[in-house]
Amino acid sequence: MEVTPEIMTSLMTFAQQHPEELNKVIAIIQAQGDPLEKLLDAVNTIFQEIDS
Repeated sequence: MEVTPEIMTSLMTFAQQHPEELNKVIAIIQAQGDPLEKLLDAVNTIFQEIDS
């Protein structure tokens, strides 16, 4: 699965609007396994940017 700029933008918006849901999202992605590893990395990067 390609992590497109649109996906990143959607995740950024979601993360800013629903910070309490982030851990649930991360848990779901982690449970999916390997193909989503890049997406998980992207999500973590987004959250670090939001926090900083």
